[in-house]
Amino acid sequence: MLLLTTLIRPFKPALVSPGKQPERAPGTSPQLDPQVKYHCTASERKVAGLRVYDISPPSSSSHGQSKIGEKTKRIYYFGGGGFVAPPSKEHWSFVCEIARKTAGDGVRISMASPPLAPETRAETGSEMMEDWLKIALQDAQIDAEEIILMGDSSGGNLALCCALTSHGRGVKAVVMVSPTLDLAKANPEMREAEKLDPVQTIESSKQGADEWRGDLDGKDARISPLYADLGILANRGIDVHCVSGSYDILHPDVEQMRVRLEDAGVRGEWLLWDKQMHCFPLAWTYGLSEAREGKDWILDLLRRI
Repeated sequence: MLLLTTLIRPFKPALVSPGKQPERAPGTSPQLDPQVKYHCTASERKVAGLRVYDISPPSSSSHGQSKIGEKTKRIYYFGGGGFVAPPSKEHWSFVCEIARKTAGDGVRISMASPPLAPETRAETGSEMMEDWLKIALQDAQIDAEEIILMGDSSGGNLALCCALTSHGRGVKAVVMVSPTLDLAKANPEMREAEKLDPVQTIESSKQGADEWRGDLDGKDARISPLYADLGILANRGIDVHCVSGSYDILHPDVEQMRVRLEDAGVRGEWLLWDKQMHCFPLAWTYGLSEAREGKDWILDLLRRI
């Protein structure tokens, strides 16, 4: 990992730039092109207008089977893309790996397609996500499922914001990988972290965040969970789990959030790994040992929670 980060640092932030995106209708959930791997399949459905792609592993007959009396766990995954880009091939590989490795453990995973900026801003998008979760929770009760909201980077932000704004119970946990927690980018420690981050700059991270927040203040709790009342999660019994690396401009906010959650009485398991880059578990397909260990830590967590 040290060799990789040394080699790619001169090219930041071009390696994570979302590039030019196609025009999308405002207030809609973009249709995705599932880049499924490992003989998995993806089927599209809509929940309150939000497109959801259910991932099935090769041996689908055993997928999602749980013991008698136990609920099935349904993971809704939000792929990061700076609030402006759809999931990448690394995201699809990651969710397919989860589907494949948890087959038979009573786990089902779906890739969600939230509205994206700049066509849709956070004020409208947050309402869409809230409407979606309300129906998803109702469906989960019917199907005897416990919902886990999961995402990386901007997707981790959406997962946690959904849990905080939901009006019903039924979310079992939130799992975040290198999440965006403060759209105001107010933590002064980000400047020191920027010197170590091999893929992101503060400006590149802020660009997508500004597109998404629109007219909302960067410290609005609807979009920046670092400023939210985290006691809501404790009261609802929602655990929050997280993976983050210290070579990431978002890591100082992650450390701050961990303390705030602990003070609020929110339970969770945290993997904070020194000298790892942004979303390092998603790089497991490139044969990096640390990335594979991070990915396997998440797999073990999902089987247990």
